[in-house]
Amino acid sequence: MKLTEYAEKNNMKIVEWYVDEGVSGRKLIRNRPELQRMIQDAEKGKFERIIFIKLDRFFRSVAEYHECMKRIAPVLWTTTEEEYDLTTANGRMLVNMKLTIAEMEADQTGERIRIVNDYKVQTGQPLVGDNALPFGFTVGLDETTGKKKVVIDKEEEPIVRDLIEHFLMHQSKRKTLIYASAKHHISLAYNTITNFLTNTMLYGAYRDNPSYCEAYIDKDTFDKMQEILKRNVKENTAENRAYIFSGLLICPECETKLKGANFVQKYKDSKAHIKKYRCNKNCRTGNCSFNKVVPEKRIEKILLADIEQYLEDAKIRAAQVTDDKSAKTPKHDIDDIHAQIDRLNYSWQTGKIRTVEQYEKDYAELMEKLEQAVAERGEIVVKDFGEIEAILQAGWREIYNSLDDEHKRAFWRSFIQSIEINWTTETKEIVGVNFF
Repeated sequence: MKLTEYAEKNNMKIVEWYVDEGVSGRKLIRNRPELQRMIQDAEKGKFERIIFIKLDRFFRSVAEYHECMKRIAPVLWTTTEEEYDLTTANGRMLVNMKLTIAEMEADQTGERIRIVNDYKVQTGQPLVGDNALPFGFTVGLDETTGKKKVVIDKEEEPIVRDLIEHFLMHQSKRKTLIYASAKHHISLAYNTITNFLTNTMLYGAYRDNPSYCEAYIDKDTFDKMQEILKRNVKENTAENRAYIFSGLLICPECETKLKGANFVQKYKDSKAHIKKYRCNKNCRTGNCSFNKVVPEKRIEKILLADIEQYLEDAKIRAAQVTDDKSAKTPKHDIDDIHAQIDRLNYSWQTGKIRTVEQYEKDYAELMEKLEQAVAERGEIVVKDFGEIEAILQAGWREIYNSLDDEHKRAFWRSFIQSIEINWTTETKEIVGVNFF
């Protein structure tokens, strides 16, 4: 080994090795554990000199190099394949020049890698191998272009679809974790299931490419999952109680989600548990003036009686909004913009565009157009209530009454986003139901 040979040749005794294997010299000191350990040992006087092969293997940042030198002084350093005389102004200038060039090369390499990765994303090519892809995806081959692409893993596909369906039904990450372990023998951490459910690749999108890979679900279903995750309120699980409207009821004062709470009603010879909802901000911090409690049975009774009317009201409002926007015509065509991006990337790859600055300028302009086109398309989306009407078809109340509280909660959450209330001493009513 070169360092060992150099030490023996120059009568040096090696007292410790510091190996930042796989860590770039461009990284900050705080992100290089072995370098930090070396600095600490230098401060303790454990050695008198540091030897390494080349300067750019030690550092690729001028600022971080000088920060390190301050901390390890008076320890010296030597390279085995380069010569520097730090006792002269010219020698110190040479070190700074060498580090500056190394830093610039690292930055340029990073820019080239980012450009290549952007091109790969826009053309649907994988940036990583099979092992680093999210659960449910693998690397396949595009028969048309002959290039690699990200595809659904056929072996894992049934599990992914089952977990998504289970989450949409029960709307609980904890229950989905338990289910994955019990049925599929998969042990997942809480943050792992969160990353799984929030991964845009589930509907085929990645970074700025909405059609990056094969999809498990459509964008509307993905958005619905994100809404469920946002309103996933921790529930009081004492005595296995399920709060039917947990995460749905909105505080009329502070607009946070009301939290379920168990109240005990005592009678002469018995007691009863009554589920109600209250504002946590009022109870815990007093930062909200809403001090009422909302009985679950009362909300359930109102919804069972009037849910069809709330749906009709929502349809009327949606129709009015659609009429207002019906005259709008998108200024940008998404498919045409994607074609322009493909042509730009091809020109870059074949050398027709010779400067990074021109490529980045054209790419930024096209991405801005793409964002505008996506926003325009979102503005004129017509809300479809067909699925909700199918749920609330004839006889649904009889089916609902046969459900336990946990499945009743899943029923309401399947099509209701939130419930707005007016709850005072004089008035107790639902003033609005927001549907998915």
